[in-house]
Amino acid sequence: MAIDATRYWRERHRTFGPGWCDRYWTAVDQPHRHALVEILRTLAPFDSLIEIGCNVGTNLRLIREAFPGVRLGGYDVNPSAIAFGRERLVDITFRVADFREATPAPADVILSCYALCYCPPENLDTVLRGLRVAAKKGLVLAEPLHPP
Repeated sequence: MAIDATRYWRERHRTFGPGWCDRYWTAVDQPHRHALVEILRTLAPFDSLIEIGCNVGTNLRLIREAFPGVRLGGYDVNPSAIAFGRERLVDITFRVADFREATPAPADVILSCYALCYCPPENLDTVLRGLRVAAKKGLVLAEPLHPP
């Protein structure tokens, strides 16, 4: 599963064709994105935040608007998505990285929005421990849930 998920996200441009980055970038009105910003307000003040699985940086874009003085960073396995985000959010540090293999640098807040669902169950405990150590103030996980 992990190899297939990594391949899927790294090669997303082949799967969805031209314009997929633009579609992600403009998807700012999805309710979960605004809910994330509201959740982050409960952790404020904080000085730094890293989003794992940031894609093109749509969440980071909204977070930048809500928290203009915060140092932001994003990790994603897709180099095209990272390049797209870097072009539009020049004050945010983007890194091509697989969070399952590289724990993010320490930050006040670590955010995962639908990224951990691509982590194999046997690696989840280790990944979560690494994220918790990296998160100095809070760890925000917005992940899909299966019905009981």
